[in-house]
Amino acid sequence: MNISLLRLAPFSIKLPHRITSILCDLFTNCTNQVILSNNNLTSPFSMKQGIHQGEIISPLLWILYYNPLFLYINQQSNLYFHCSFNRIHHVLHPESDTPQHFCSTVTAYLDDTSWITNDLDQLNKKLNIANSFYKMADIQVNLDKYKIITNVPKINSITLEVDDQSITLPIMKKTQSERLLGVQINGYNNQAPVIKKLKATVRAMLATIMRKDITHDHVAYLINKILLPRLEYQMQFTILPYSKTQEIMAPLKKLFKHKFNLSTSTPNYVIYNSLFPYINDLFANQIKPQSSILTALFNTPILLPIALHKITYTLKELWLSSFPLSVILYYNTLVRPTYLTRAIRLMNSYNINVLPNFDSVTLQGYHLLTWDEVKIVNKNNYKGPKLKWFSYIEDNYTLSHHRRLVTPLQDIIVHNYNVTRPKVPQSPRNNNTHHPRSQFIAFWNNNCTKANADLVLGKTVEQDNTYDTSITFFQHYIPTLLTATHNSNAPRTPNSSHHAIYPCPGCHIREPNYRLGYKYICLGSIKTSSCNIIKTTSYNYNWIKNFDAKHLPKTALLLNKPLHLIRLTSYNDYLNIFSSAPTLHNNSTNTTISSSDAPISFSSSFQFDFSFISKCLLISPFYINQFKNSLITFDSYRSFNFFTDGSLSHIGTPECRYGFGWIQVVPNTLRLQFQGCSCFSPSSTRAEIFSILTVLLSIPSHSSCVINTDSQNCITTFYNFINEHRTLSIRQQLKINNYDLWYTIRELVFQKHLLVTFVKVKAHDGIVENDIADNLAKAGTLGNDPILINPRFISTQLATIIWNGMAPIVSNVRKFCNTPTAAAEFTRLINSSAYAPITNSITANLIDWDLTSKWIKHNPVDSPTSRKLAAIQAYKVKSATLQLPTLDKRQLFYPALYPKLTLLCPTCGQEPDSNDHIGQYVHSVNALFNILQKHYTTTPATFITDVHRLLIYNFFPKLLMTLISHVIPRHTHIRNKIMLDLFSAIQQDIHDDIWNTHARNLHNFEKSVLNINKKDKKHYHSTFRSSKKKRSALTYKRPHGVAFPIIRNYNDVPDLASTPRQTQMSSRQSSFDPFNEIENFNPLARFNQDAFIRYTSCNFLHSGSWRLHRARSDVFNIDFSFFPFYKYFYNHSFFGYLSGFKFYFYN
Repeated sequence: MNISLLRLAPFSIKLPHRITSILCDLFTNCTNQVILSNNNLTSPFSMKQGIHQGEIISPLLWILYYNPLFLYINQQSNLYFHCSFNRIHHVLHPESDTPQHFCSTVTAYLDDTSWITNDLDQLNKKLNIANSFYKMADIQVNLDKYKIITNVPKINSITLEVDDQSITLPIMKKTQSERLLGVQINGYNNQAPVIKKLKATVRAMLATIMRKDITHDHVAYLINKILLPRLEYQMQFTILPYSKTQEIMAPLKKLFKHKFNLSTSTPNYVIYNSLFPYINDLFANQIKPQSSILTALFNTPILLPIALHKITYTLKELWLSSFPLSVILYYNTLVRPTYLTRAIRLMNSYNINVLPNFDSVTLQGYHLLTWDEVKIVNKNNYKGPKLKWFSYIEDNYTLSHHRRLVTPLQDIIVHNYNVTRPKVPQSPRNNNTHHPRSQFIAFWNNNCTKANADLVLGKTVEQDNTYDTSITFFQHYIPTLLTATHNSNAPRTPNSSHHAIYPCPGCHIREPNYRLGYKYICLGSIKTSSCNIIKTTSYNYNWIKNFDAKHLPKTALLLNKPLHLIRLTSYNDYLNIFSSAPTLHNNSTNTTISSSDAPISFSSSFQFDFSFISKCLLISPFYINQFKNSLITFDSYRSFNFFTDGSLSHIGTPECRYGFGWIQVVPNTLRLQFQGCSCFSPSSTRAEIFSILTVLLSIPSHSSCVINTDSQNCITTFYNFINEHRTLSIRQQLKINNYDLWYTIRELVFQKHLLVTFVKVKAHDGIVENDIADNLAKAGTLGNDPILINPRFISTQLATIIWNGMAPIVSNVRKFCNTPTAAAEFTRLINSSAYAPITNSITANLIDWDLTSKWIKHNPVDSPTSRKLAAIQAYKVKSATLQLPTLDKRQLFYPALYPKLTLLCPTCGQEPDSNDHIGQYVHSVNALFNILQKHYTTTPATFITDVHRLLIYNFFPKLLMTLISHVIPRHTHIRNKIMLDLFSAIQQDIHDDIWNTHARNLHNFEKSVLNINKKDKKHYHSTFRSSKKKRSALTYKRPHGVAFPIIRNYNDVPDLASTPRQTQMSSRQSSFDPFNEIENFNPLARFNQDAFIRYTSCNFLHSGSWRLHRARSDVFNIDFSFFPFYKYFYNHSFFGYLSGFKFYFYN
């Protein structure tokens, strides 16, 4: 390394010379020693001058040292790699597409440098420039480490000329990939190399642990905490279908089942279910990193061009003009979907949607064109810098940098205009009528439908000045375009065109009842102060000879000014008089409006900035007026003091909502108060943040305010977000709860130039103002009009991740994904065919799932994990999933050992032996009654009837909690311990008296009747399935002893011995392939989606975990249309009417 050049590098960041000298001395004349195997040190040896990799300051110095090369390369426009794509405006009109471009030359992370080029010549030029810099800077480059990735087929190697030296480099094959900063890159977007690495990682883990003496808990920990993070890192930008993920994880799934004493045919929804000891599903686990990556991609400013390109290309791939909320319907039409399409498809599987914060197509009225597009539309007639009126619209009437116009767009006056009003003479009292001579007027007529609103021209007939209000009656005139007699084909702009006017033959303006109607065909009236005078030239030879006016009557007149200018002036005049929109005020205008005629409105001069209200919030007109009144009231002040508070009501119920309020307490100012409410993601902290946000919206720009709050969390988070020298990265910010509110607050503080100071006050400490704010917040929870955040206001956010089309996910999206994935597996479980016998109990919500999960995971032994614990928990899981090894199950497991017969229960001999039968036959009911009488002497008979099967299957009935709730302490920890101890005693008796009795009878039946022993089962696979030669043994029928006397219906059981193994497996396991079969793509497609949405909507429609909501007695009967604010949000959100997406729970 060149030390002289290193001394110059820190000057680019204005590092002091003294510090630069110290840093350079650290890397000069250095020696080093090596620690030998015997812990001795070698003799010191000199090191080459350079930046040491172990120093903390080294990355910064290397960037500064290496940066001149990047600056030079980026200045060479001929070396750019251009990436272009078309932004679709209309799928049927490709000529309307707008080209989008972004360029790249070289990227690097420290010393890992990537060169991107269009061709070999360009690559040679870049490498030669780089090599000359390496020589000057004494940087040594290992040419053998160069890697070439290309998608040009049939090329095995490439020869490069670097510094007059030929270098031949091999081309990476289709089946190979190269790791760059942890990402596997393949030139053909081939997933095979990544899949190969994933399988190798799984095999290595399996080889390490399969021979170890470990339990299922160890295996679950190794898979969930060690293996899956490794696989996740290797497949960052690779999204695999469901079948492929199951194929990769198959060896470890089999090991987990073996260590857990479960059969290999145990369904996936059991081992993936958090209700039991479980392992994570690799397919479902993909959604966590992908949602996190997309959230960072859409919120990182430097990555916005790439994100925009991906969104636009996805639209082109789906062949849609606007971005859909769900791509499920279109995905199956794609042959090779790109990364973003795959990622969105995966998230849609669990009802998580991606909605861009801009419209991908510029519909009329939705977006403001760029200045370049305006010039193109107007044939480049605008020259010079951007006009002020256009900049004003950009700054005040667009949502962030996406250029979406505020809806509804308010009309503003964009032009300083000069108008002349008709004079109102002072007439005698007995004569209030005035007849002006040759006076022509113009005004904007808005007393009609919006489509018919237009400029009206006319000749004054008379003025009626009765009652101090002047009304002008006019004869309506119609404009017509004049064509020049010479050079008639020359193009004309609006301001260079000439128009004539002539009397109207009759239209909608006519007032037939007027007393002079017989003389004038089309007469109208207008308030004199609302019209302006225009100048005309009478019909004469001087202008007739210049235009083709033969078709005009002699009553026609020539307009002295362009019709376009008259129309614009009249419209602006109308806005200034009648509209409530803000206008640009100019004191030098010649406009004169009498105080009696001019309406009194605070918006007639642009003093107040109301744009932030409609930009950042989705609110009703009532709240808009409240915020406007606050801005007007506070306009003469610049220092404020507020007390704020929030309140949460109906916690854990569908009626949950939160309110907020504040009061302004600075002396000598109005003590204004405010209260409001909101919904979605309810929490007390979010209510506190909302109160802060509404304060900042209510004060004028360039103000300072003190906010007194009892939330230390809000104070700390505010300073972390607002501090310009904040250390929070973008990814860290996106992990903070309610980051949408904090982003909005930061935008307001910076754009309105506010100085905000927080003071921590103690809640409910007798502070009068704080108690008032608390009461306002509680009153706000009773409101019916919610205040919602507009996600398109955040300038750095390109797209929003939303849940089920309802509301944005405003917390750590990775953690949030645990909810839909866990709830999906639970929904698959309760809707499986195995649970058909207890469907009515599930629908009636008789099971306490939370206590059931705690009971199954309960550890009654002293060791944290052991084989004994595995056996205990395995019995509970088999019982709770109706997988106990009854005769019907054993016929499936060992088809060659058991006869093709319907085998009846060996205990009762009345019904076929199955898990369902165990829960309802007479012996079980009688045994259970005796057990419950032993533990609880007053057990009612109805309790036995309703829940006896649930107890036998190791479910915790809610009725059991009801029976003994009056003797259990309310403390949660003590309550759970007593309940589990009692339930453990009951289940131990059930296991001994019911299952053990049945198992002994079953064993005796197998030994005496079927001639099957334990050794036969142990060596079954080696005997019947070890090789192809022994396949014929599957048809071998073992000789049985004396025929069992109770056997019937010989053909009830299929011939499993002759059934192919693949068919057997597919009938017992979930075999859907989400990426190939659209009806089976969604893991919830075969199950109750309504229940799934009810579980997982908790964080938006009420407070509490999805498990808490699952425990509600009315969970299967909730009508979402009765949720607070349901109709309001569906009708007014950007999600509903822009996407046309039908929510799952809407009927």
